[in-house]
Amino acid sequence: MKKLIIFVIVTVLSLYTFGCKHRDANYDAPATFYYVQNQDTLDLSDHMIRGETHETTHLNSNLSEIMNTYFEGPASISNRSPFPAGLSVVRLDQNEDRIHLTLNNVFTQLEGLDLSVASTCISMTLFELTGCNCVEL
Repeated sequence: MKKLIIFVIVTVLSLYTFGCKHRDANYDAPATFYYVQNQDTLDLSDHMIRGETHETTHLNSNLSEIMNTYFEGPASISNRSPFPAGLSVVRLDQNEDRIHLTLNNVFTQLEGLDLSVASTCISMTLFELTGCNCVEL
């Protein structure tokens, strides 16, 4: 129960910290993808969710392609993906400061805490990439 409470506090603080930043969409700049820190390297003084910088210029400014690359998983061995294998974007709509992201049925495999963590990682990544204020999954 303590771990769940700590996770909720860290998630709320992380969303506040990262979600309140506003940045203009610039897909040609390096992107920060958010993943979960591996348990064997987890230090309670660190955040459970950590960012990795990735080059996205080869993706031709296509946000759906960037997100599908993100779902392939982290480059660093100190992080792990919270997403099930095969997760991909079905549809991505951006309207002003709101993004509606439809994912394939693989996303329905997640539930409970795993769903919360994955949703938080996706939202933080999209906040950072686009400067949006709202992500709907």
